[in-house]
Amino acid sequence: MEATIISRCMKRNKLYVIAIACGITACSSASQNGDGSLTYIVNGNDTLTVATLSRSTPTRTVLLSELVKRCELIRFDNVEEALFKPWWITTTPGHIGIRPSGNPFKLFSREGKFLTDVGAVGQGPGEYAITLYDEFIDEQHERIYAISMMSDKILVYNFQGTFQREIKLPHRLQKGRIKLSDDGSTITLAHMPFEGDPYFAIHIDTLGNVLNGVAPRTDFIVPDFNGELSTLKNTDAFDIYHTSVDTLFHLTPDNLSLRPVFTTQSTDMPADSWAHIYREIPTAYLVSAWQFKEGDDRRNYFIDKRAHTTSQFTLVNDFFGGLEMPTAAFMKGYFCYCLEPLQLIDLIDKRLEQDTCTDADKEKLQTMKASLHENDNNVMFLGKLKDF
Repeated sequence: MEATIISRCMKRNKLYVIAIACGITACSSASQNGDGSLTYIVNGNDTLTVATLSRSTPTRTVLLSELVKRCELIRFDNVEEALFKPWWITTTPGHIGIRPSGNPFKLFSREGKFLTDVGAVGQGPGEYAITLYDEFIDEQHERIYAISMMSDKILVYNFQGTFQREIKLPHRLQKGRIKLSDDGSTITLAHMPFEGDPYFAIHIDTLGNVLNGVAPRTDFIVPDFNGELSTLKNTDAFDIYHTSVDTLFHLTPDNLSLRPVFTTQSTDMPADSWAHIYREIPTAYLVSAWQFKEGDDRRNYFIDKRAHTTSQFTLVNDFFGGLEMPTAAFMKGYFCYCLEPLQLIDLIDKRLEQDTCTDADKEKLQTMKASLHENDNNVMFLGKLKDF
């Protein structure tokens, strides 16, 4: 039998339809328990969630305590070598890794104590050009696996920041993403393929031997770097979002199957003038949508996996006085919002002026403000995401 799953995709701002051939019949149904905004396309054990977005979708406040177990304010060391302007953050139970733009990767303790620079920017052995593009901190074996924006190798460092070895890859990867297996024996990589690249994703051992590889889909091939391959790793899945394809996928590490898990549709936000970024956390899908042809209309949507509902949303940190937080600060299993002390002071002042700021909130905020010094290193709100 033959069947097709029809999914909406966008390539270079042009809407088109992909038909994926399947071996069994796929069926679709709307949720019986939610608000009717979600449709589920089921194919065997796989489910594609399709959310209907609208500019009139109701807005609600999501409390950070709904998403994380607890939240703490990390204050990073003030020594000169610890100072940074963050680009990306990797958090584990024991460490915080900061990837600054144009500077070496920095490793901190979970409490914010500076430990070391990892490698260096340069062209020599163990060095990386401009900056790293993705990394994986292996707590069990005290290793850091890293890849730069254009590279045919993985760089491996110890927790003292010292270069240990390199793992050669079968060809150069553009904007490569990396995920280590739980036991540390294999590595899965995906990248943004150019024309002629033999692989979109590969599964290798730690010596670089290719265990499996999959060729790029036609719609994943791009002519240049004007796009992004995103993976946030907020769940156990290796999530993949390619900006040329308006769908969130899961990549299975061993057999490298690419399964569509989430996309959207809309009647008043046409695909030829609206763009999206899809993110996943254990309890929800998050959508950032913006109008790129006319005006500057930007909207954020929260698709609740448990309640089967869709809403526009604002995110409020109820652990720290009701401060409004960015809706996209979820990465590698944590909520991570890093900012300079002066930025936090401004945020506190704005909250203190709001009529909804309670006396209890004011006391928390004023105490926090008094502890901040504008010339100090960055601070970061940090909380581990709750499971489903």
